[in-house]
Amino acid sequence: SSIGGAAKRVFDLRDLAAAEVPVEVPHFELDEDPAFWMDRNVQVLVRLRPISAAESTAYGQKRCLIQDSSKTLSWTGHPETMFTFDHVACETISQEKLFRVVGLPMVENCMSGYNGCLFAYGQTGSGKTYTMMGELSKDGNELSNDSGLTPRIFEYLFARIKEEEERRREDKLKYICKCSFLEIYNEQITDLLEPSSTNLQIREDIKKGVYVENLMECYVSSVKDVMLLLLQGVANRKMAATNMNSESSRSHSVFTCVIESHWERDSMTHLRFGRLNLVDLAGSERQKSSGAEGDRLKEAANINRSLSTLGLVIMTLVDVANGKSRHVPYRDSRLTFLLQDSLGGNSKTTIVANISPSICSSNETLSTLKFAQRAKLIQNNAKVNEDASGDVMALQRQIEELKDQLTCLRKQQNAPGPPSFLLLNSGSDREYNTLAEDHQSSCDLSLLKQKVSHLEDVLVGSLRREKLAELDIRKLEAEIKHLNRLVLT
Repeated sequence: SSIGGAAKRVFDLRDLAAAEVPVEVPHFELDEDPAFWMDRNVQVLVRLRPISAAESTAYGQKRCLIQDSSKTLSWTGHPETMFTFDHVACETISQEKLFRVVGLPMVENCMSGYNGCLFAYGQTGSGKTYTMMGELSKDGNELSNDSGLTPRIFEYLFARIKEEEERRREDKLKYICKCSFLEIYNEQITDLLEPSSTNLQIREDIKKGVYVENLMECYVSSVKDVMLLLLQGVANRKMAATNMNSESSRSHSVFTCVIESHWERDSMTHLRFGRLNLVDLAGSERQKSSGAEGDRLKEAANINRSLSTLGLVIMTLVDVANGKSRHVPYRDSRLTFLLQDSLGGNSKTTIVANISPSICSSNETLSTLKFAQRAKLIQNNAKVNEDASGDVMALQRQIEELKDQLTCLRKQQNAPGPPSFLLLNSGSDREYNTLAEDHQSSCDLSLLKQKVSHLEDVLVGSLRREKLAELDIRKLEAEIKHLNRLVLT
C-alpha cells in the first residue's frame, strides 16, 4: 500500500533479510507557516539525512523507517509505530528551504523582542553540524547552497535590520547586535573566541538571568563580522574521528546573539531586546558503534551524561505541563543550566532532531524520535522583552494634557441628549450619526484611559530608575571618600 505517495514496507528489525527501499526516495515539500508562532512556543522538526556510503556498504538500502508525509514517519520495526511532528524534512530538502521554514521565523521573533533558541539533537554523524553550520563562507559575502541555518539566519537578520531602520527613520530606530560563542567540553565551559578562557562559571542574576561569567561578547554589524567569529570559533572547537564520523563534534557549542533595538516616540525612549541561542549538540553514541577508546571514551561518557540530563529535564517538564509538581534538575549539567530559559522558560524554541534512516542506526534513531516526541509536549512561556523610559518632566506634562482631554470627553459623554432607545428606534441619518459619535467618543475615552495608565507606568519606572541611579552615585561617592582616606593614611 502507499500513504502520501511514499512506498510503505514493513519488516522486523530482527530480520536483516528485509526487502530494500529503492535508492530514489520520495520528496515531501515543507509548509512555511509564520502563523505557527502566534499561539505556540515550541516547534519540533525531524530531519532525515541520506544513507551514507559506509551504511550502504554494510547494509545496503535497508531502512528502519519510512516517511509518509511532510509531518509523519512510520517506524517499520517491531512494534510498528507512526510518529507525527510539526515538520519532517525529507532527505532531499535543501538548506535554503529548511531556513525558510525554521530560521526565518526565529529572526522575526527575536526582532519583535522574543527570546529564541534553535538546537540540533541526534546521534553522532546524523547531520547536526551540517544543519546548523553547513559550509561556512570564508569571505563572508556569498553563501553557498550548503550553508547551514546559522549563516543564513544572520544574512537575513542584517537585511531585515537595514529594512526596518530605513522604514522607521522618523522614530530614530537603531539596532545593536552582539555575539558570543562557547563550548561545553567534558562539563567545562570554554570561550571559543578566547580559548585561553576555560572553566568559565555560569551565574544567575535577577536582571541578566542565566549568563556565563567573563565570556567575550563581540559587536557585529554585518554577515562578514559574524562569519569571522564562526570560523574562529569552529576552528577552536573540539573535534575527533570515530567509527561513525570522521569529524565528530566532541562538545556542545552555543552561539548566542543579543539583538537590541531602541526608538523614540511620545517623549519616550523604547527599548527592546531578544536573545537567540543557536546550539549544536554533541552527538549521542554507543561505544560499540563508535569504537571510542581512551579520551574518546571519556568524552562520550560526558556527552551521554549531559544528554541524559537533557532528556530527564524534558521528561520532568512534560510532567509539569500535565499539572504535576516536580523539581526540574536544570543544574545537573552545564548544558541544561545554561539553556533553562529555552526549556520551559521565556523562549520560543525549535528543536531539529537529526536522524539516519539506515537500519544500522535503528536503536539511536528510535531513541531520537522518542526524545523529539516528548520535547513537543514542553510548555514555554515566551514574553516580549520591552521597556520604556522618558524625561520625567515631559512625561508629567503629557499625563496632565491627557487627563484634561479625559475630563473634556467625560463632560461630553454626560451632556444631556436624546435617550438611547430613541436613537436605536430612529432611522434618520442625523440620529445614526449621533449614535456613532457617542460610540466613537466612548472608544476615544477608553484609549485615552489606556494611554494615561501606560504613561503613568512609564513615569513610575523612570522615577524608580532615577532613584536607583542616585543611590548608585551615593555609594560610589562613599567608596571614593573611603579610598581617599586610605590613601591619606
